[in-house]
Amino acid sequence: MNLEEYKEYQEAVKEFAPEEEDGYIFPCGQLGSRTSASYAGKHLGEYSSDDEALEAIREKGNLDGYFPNVWHVSDHGNHMLIEDFNWEL
Repeated sequence: MNLEEYKEYQEAVKEFAPEEEDGYIFPCGQLGSRTSASYAGKHLGEYSSDDEALEAIREKGNLDGYFPNVWHVSDHGNHMLIEDFNWEL
């Protein structure tokens, strides 16, 4: 993504801001070797991959009937909205 595309992205998602009740995945473990997931302010666990962490969020959302925004948090603390997240099981 070049700088202009990033600026356009930031403008497009300006109205979206991470909230405590959203879903999050972020690196954890030695050298970021694992992925942690949280949902609605609660830690779900640590997983071997981003896909496994996202699946845990998807399952919890479908169980609870609550479908918030889902964010990827980088190892530097930057939040990127996962725009194409699919809640379907």
